[in-house]
Amino acid sequence: MLKATGPGQIWSWDISDVYSPWKSVVFKVYSVMDIFSRQIVGWRVERKLSSCVESLGAQ
Repeated sequence: MLKATGPGQIWSWDISDVYSPWKSVVFKVYSVMDIFSRQIVGWRVERKLSSCVESLGAQ
């Protein structure tokens, strides 16, 4: 089990689908969360599945 004792030690990420009001348009929302503070430390919205998760921590 991982245990964070301070901010910036362990991050988790998620990919969620967000449906638009336009027919057949779905956006991918990528988010990175700091486990200790539960704050979103990076996010990005794309039209399709992307390999952008690695770049979110640099923002």
